[in-house]
Amino acid sequence: MRYGRLVLEATAKAMRPDATLSELQEFLAGVIRRSENLGAPANADVHDALLGLVAGSARLTPLEQADIYREQFWLRHRDSLDEDFPAFAYFLGRDAFRAFARAYLTAVPPTSFTLRDLGLALPAFADHYDFPHAKAAFARELAHFDLGFITTFDAAAREPVASEKVSAIGADAWPDARLELAPGLALFAFEHAVHTYRSAVRRGEAPSAATIEARPTRLALYRGDDLRVHQLEMAPSEYELLVALRDGASLSAACERANALEPEGVEASVGGWFATWARRGFVCDVVTGT
Repeated sequence: MRYGRLVLEATAKAMRPDATLSELQEFLAGVIRRSENLGAPANADVHDALLGLVAGSARLTPLEQADIYREQFWLRHRDSLDEDFPAFAYFLGRDAFRAFARAYLTAVPPTSFTLRDLGLALPAFADHYDFPHAKAAFARELAHFDLGFITTFDAAAREPVASEKVSAIGADAWPDARLELAPGLALFAFEHAVHTYRSAVRRGEAPSAATIEARPTRLALYRGDDLRVHQLEMAPSEYELLVALRDGASLSAACERANALEPEGVEASVGGWFATWARRGFVCDVVTGT
């Protein structure tokens, strides 16, 4: 009811002789976001206003002319979502993805000047969307992972911590040290190996059925020196250690959390993990003292 009232108000403003440019833009934007053909009876409430605002041609009526822009709105934005969420779109299939994209764009119309921001709310919308699919949980995880590639690529750049600074930290200072992680480092705990599925899709291959089966997976996304986004599967204890450090825990407290998952393996593995993190630029700074 609220949407209908807003449409009527916008239509009334657009039909006024003294309508401002912003009022006309608001009206036309609402019309373009309509899902049905503008000549359809369901859109009769805006016909008079469109006839007064849109010029026709020898080939097209004013409604047909305006409908070209309405159709292009849906096609362009749907294609943009398809490009940004390749694994999610592939998994749903063409028809189911188109229905999802229409529902998403209706509920979350674009407000940014850049298409880069179009899908920022898509995973949250997918979390509550009623998928006509037996593997809805897998679809939702794919949506979150696909978005991670966008946000990781665009994250702020920071230089890795200098090796000289690390070498200068005394052994007694390390337990209370806090590590600042790269802004673009994204950490995921999934119930499926979504990275395997997505990699197959990106290679143009048909993912195997086994990739859809449940397999708890811990993943990191990071931007490499080649300015590409890379993925890394890790042990649950390594993931837990990184999450604790990201959340501000001291190194000793973070190790305790990781050790709770793997009492025998953390101490033996942590040196190798740190070497991997340093090589990939995960750590931007080490803060010691108060």
